[in-house]
Amino acid sequence: REEKARLAAEKKAAEEAEEAAEQMRLEDEIAEMALRTRMRAEEEARAAEKARLQAEEEARVAEAARLQAEEDARWKAEEDAIARVRVAAAEETARRKAEEDASRARAEEEARLREEEEAREMEEAEEARRLADEAEEARKSAEAEETRRLADEAAAAKKSAEAEEARMMEEQAAAAREAVR
Repeated sequence: REEKARLAAEKKAAEEAEEAAEQMRLEDEIAEMALRTRMRAEEEARAAEKARLQAEEEARVAEAARLQAEEDARWKAEEDAIARVRVAAAEETARRKAEEDASRARAEEEARLREEEEAREMEEAEEARRLADEAEEARKSAEAEETRRLADEAAAAKKSAEAEEARMMEEQAAAAREAVR
């Protein structure tokens, strides 16, 4: 009976030891599973954190790109405005220069016309002086011719009168001689 009780006790102890070993094995498996689950959760958390950081970085890059685009657009708008002002200034300068050139051309044309008019007036005055001189010369020549004519006529009249006087004296002498005879 004791042997039977001992064997039964050993068997029970062996069963309990086996159950305890099985329990420990199960606990080890559970612990390992829990560890793997925790490690997987940590890995997933790390991956999620990495994804979050990546998303934040991409958001920062996108924001920087947006700000850069806004800055570029602002610079472009300012440059366009400056270019428009420069173009307007260049057009205004060109317009003023064209007006000045046209005004200068008009002034030069007016000066040229004035010079031509003055030259024409001087030519006309010179022509008038020449004609006046010619008329004066002609008048003097005509007066001289008239004077010569009158002088010739006077000389001729004088000769005629002298001849008539001589003839009358000759007739008187002849009459006296005839009376003396």
